[in-house]
Amino acid sequence: MALESPLLPAAPSPADRGALEVSLEEHRRRWDALRAQAAQAAQQRDTLNLQVRQAIEQAHQHRDQRDGYNRQVSRIKEQRDPIERRIRDLEKQVEATGRDFPEPRGWQSSEEKTGGHGSIPRLQEETERLEFQQQTQVLSPDRERKIIERIAELRRELKRRQDALRQNQALQALVEELIPLKGQAAGMRRELARLSRTSQEHHHKMAAAFEEADRLRLQADQAHQEHLRIQGEADGAHREVTRLQRELRGLDHKAAEERRRAVQEGDKETAERIFEQFKQGAKLGTEDLLLLQRSGLL
Repeated sequence: MALESPLLPAAPSPADRGALEVSLEEHRRRWDALRAQAAQAAQQRDTLNLQVRQAIEQAHQHRDQRDGYNRQVSRIKEQRDPIERRIRDLEKQVEATGRDFPEPRGWQSSEEKTGGHGSIPRLQEETERLEFQQQTQVLSPDRERKIIERIAELRRELKRRQDALRQNQALQALVEELIPLKGQAAGMRRELARLSRTSQEHHHKMAAAFEEADRLRLQADQAHQEHLRIQGEADGAHREVTRLQRELRGLDHKAAEERRRAVQEGDKETAERIFEQFKQGAKLGTEDLLLLQRSGLL
């Protein structure tokens, strides 16, 4: 019958191992929490960077629209310049041909009312200006009434002068060319004003979008720095987790090595006793024979 083997040495102190396992769990929880915070900071950074790109894209769109309106302004100015040169030339001819007409008794001329000479083109221009003001501006009732009365006066004066103009064919020919050109130039000025306002609006929106991009970029940089700081702490916690795991594995390896040596030493002592008993005639079991073989006694 086989003999019983001696008891194996105990593993390293459970208190030491327990303290290491508690510390490992604490550092693992801290590592997990820091990784979650780092991921949140990275997500905030990425969201802000996306908003930066969107703001810059909007700024570029407003810049392109502004430049497009500015190109339209340049084209219209190129078209307007020869028209205005022709208008100035015609006005000089009108002035030379005859600008004054006999005034009816008691009539206050448009020259006295406007400070100008009251020629037909200028009466037409003043009438259009007041009509445009009435249609596009918010006016008080009193102001609107005065403008309406003034337009009526200008129209009466314009009709009187047009009637008188028919008596002067040379002057009439000049004015007939001048009036549509003045209307065309006035339309161009209105269109230029509209395009310039729209261009300026897009310029302001472009500047605001670039300012927004700068503000968001600063926040994104701050979020990135926060991510790096937290990630650094997480890496430190991870290194501590790895160190504790390595220390625990070292304890396990040391305990296993001690148990192996203890088993080897116990097997040798047991094998020698079994061998002495065998020499004295004791019967050996299978395990006893295997132990004697491992010990080199058979």
